[in-house]
Amino acid sequence: MQNPTETQLVLLLKNNKQQAFTYLHNNYATNLSRIINGIVKNSHDTKDILQEAYIKIFKNIKFYNPKKGKLYTWLHQITKRTAIDFFRSKKRKQTTYSLQNEVPNQLNIDVMDLKNHLNNLSIKHKEVLQSVYLEGYTHEEASKRLNVKLGTLKSRLKSGIKQLQKVYCKRK
Repeated sequence: MQNPTETQLVLLLKNNKQQAFTYLHNNYATNLSRIINGIVKNSHDTKDILQEAYIKIFKNIKFYNPKKGKLYTWLHQITKRTAIDFFRSKKRKQTTYSLQNEVPNQLNIDVMDLKNHLNNLSIKHKEVLQSVYLEGYTHEEASKRLNVKLGTLKSRLKSGIKQLQKVYCKRK
């Protein structure tokens, strides 16, 4: 495929033409990889994230609107958001908390059974805490899974955590 115009490329992409996807990869991969590397700084992860970004691009090309911006800007935003989501997810998985550093007060040893305490919370708090912290869903995934708005999910998480802190931390 010889240098199509942006309009031609978008039309071919929307029609799922293999040559358009090949052209997109051959001509945009380097720049998109640089965006990812700027966020995650790991070439092995960069390839995985770029592949994930391409999947999102291919699934969502039908929503691209040239009146809102150039194709590259749209590709850049999807790639950047995918890299940030990956970085946050990886960071969350790697974060380990030392209870001594996290909670300066003494712990109630007799209340260490988290699942029992989750059952004492309201169902809305229990569901979001389980989805995010026990089942490993991202906030966005849990929001969709539980059919609640992202802001609502985050509020319930914060409230549920505060309720659990009251149980697990002795107050002075």
